[in-house]
Amino acid sequence: MRYSYFAPLAFAAVLGACNDGSTSPDDAGLRMAGGGKVSLTATQTAEGLWERRLEYDWTAQRYPSEIHVGHDMRLLPESDRVEILPGQTVWVTFQVDAQRRLASDTNVEGVRGQTCITNNGGSPIKEFVIVEQVMADVNGKLEPVQGATTIVRVDDALGAGETRCFDYEVLFDATPGVAYRVVATVAAHAGGRPAAQAAADFSLPAGMSTVEIDAEAWMRDGAYDGCDKTLGPDFRCTSIDGLPRDQRIAPPGGVNGHLGMSFMVDIKNEGICGQTFVYTIHEPLREGGPNPPGGEIREVSGSLVITTGECGENCVMSEASWRALYGDGSNFPLSSEFFGMVLGNGEKGLYMTSPDLVRYVFARAGVTNPIGELYAQLYAAKLNIARGADPRPVRDARIAADAFLGTHTAADWESLSERDRKAVISWVEALTEYNQGENGPPLCGDDDDDDDDNGGDRCTRTIGFWKNHAGFGPQADVVTPLLPVWLGTAAGTRSVFVTSASQAVTLLDKSGDASNGINKLYAQLLAARLNIKSGADGSAVLQTITQADVFLATHNAADWGSLSADDRGRVLTWAATLDDYNNGRIGPGHCK
Repeated sequence: MRYSYFAPLAFAAVLGACNDGSTSPDDAGLRMAGGGKVSLTATQTAEGLWERRLEYDWTAQRYPSEIHVGHDMRLLPESDRVEILPGQTVWVTFQVDAQRRLASDTNVEGVRGQTCITNNGGSPIKEFVIVEQVMADVNGKLEPVQGATTIVRVDDALGAGETRCFDYEVLFDATPGVAYRVVATVAAHAGGRPAAQAAADFSLPAGMSTVEIDAEAWMRDGAYDGCDKTLGPDFRCTSIDGLPRDQRIAPPGGVNGHLGMSFMVDIKNEGICGQTFVYTIHEPLREGGPNPPGGEIREVSGSLVITTGECGENCVMSEASWRALYGDGSNFPLSSEFFGMVLGNGEKGLYMTSPDLVRYVFARAGVTNPIGELYAQLYAAKLNIARGADPRPVRDARIAADAFLGTHTAADWESLSERDRKAVISWVEALTEYNQGENGPPLCGDDDDDDDDNGGDRCTRTIGFWKNHAGFGPQADVVTPLLPVWLGTAAGTRSVFVTSASQAVTLLDKSGDASNGINKLYAQLLAARLNIKSGADGSAVLQTITQADVFLATHNAADWGSLSADDRGRVLTWAATLDDYNNGRIGPGHCK
């Protein structure tokens, strides 16, 4: 609803009407949607006012104050920009700082009340004005008070059969003890012929009261609207604060002062890379009124720059491989970026926060129809994206599947239209092709590539070979062409991104501390990745690499001393398995 107030203005049409009622629609000049006759009635209330009026003005600023990343909620030093890789979630706290000042302190007299209009016709009335004119009893005769007029302009249509009430206020130099009447006239425009009139009597109160205008304000968080409008379907925004919400900004202790509110929003990159976004919350501060005369709206915006990193180069794992790793729920990595994924953008979505849900999804939701398969393939695709695979080839199918699973469950298959069934099947096919390496990144362990540096024999080399062939001795540099390499997942907060031969040599040399099991794992995992990138079949250690990547996404060498005995044992087991692979004891064998 949009109203605007204009004063003063005399309106001659009120002189002959002082009672609630209606007038001929033929004289109204009002526009009705679709034509038809105008039939309006009006009622009026009025209350005299004599007030000391303290009116406040507000200003406000909105900005991101804190950004946390990783399973340990690590606080970033910067708060105006953040990188969110595909599959990663960050937690952003927005702060609203508001300031209140006393704008005016005045004594006023006049009248306030409501005019209620009912559309008795069969079609909406597009727009109209309500002219409020104050009349004074002068020697038993009602006469208009000069300048005591206000126009309420209504731009939104009044529906057929609808009644709507509109607040008004008219300030003028009123005299105690005088009888007044305010007359409301409804017309198509100021000066137009009346379509309805109503009136109410009032007088000034016996004493002056003190009234605060806009003493408080209200602010809506706007987090979800901002996410939809500026980030789009590649991001998901949630919050533990129960958003969306309106929050009252309470008055300070003194006349002037500073107040504020804050809220946290979780922003997850569902699968976009290589782009920059500006997440903007544009939600006004609303002064508390009463309206009129207060209730102004103050525009308040706040922005966060989000980058999404380079598109990943990791291979993909099939749904069957992921099921072999986590299908029974027992090895599910609760502290990694794999935790908290959502299948379905809506109230029927599944939040993957427990081993039971992992088992449920990999078991095709207990059904044999394509929706069960859609759950499993969508989950596998999201796991691959979080692991660092390029998300672009499957973007459209992922977004469409999420939208569908937000409003449907596996039990809905029989009730779907033929069109919806075909759509589900097409999404399953696209997701399956992606997870199988047929459309996008290659399948992990796929040995179809004949371009390798070992004469096509697909053999493996030890950490010593790679350390001695990094360009720092007489041997040629065969390491640099195989970089970059991730140790850990691409979205992991502790993952190591190996980008240079010198960094690779340091890691292959166990960073000078071979007693640290994580350093051992770094060295053997890096050598294994270099072997696979140079053409060796990695299927024998695929599960070990995946488990090591998940662990290294949230741990680094500095954590070795604080690990439990079980975690230390797992790290050393992974390192030993990868050492067997690099030495040719398992897998394709060592290069001759």
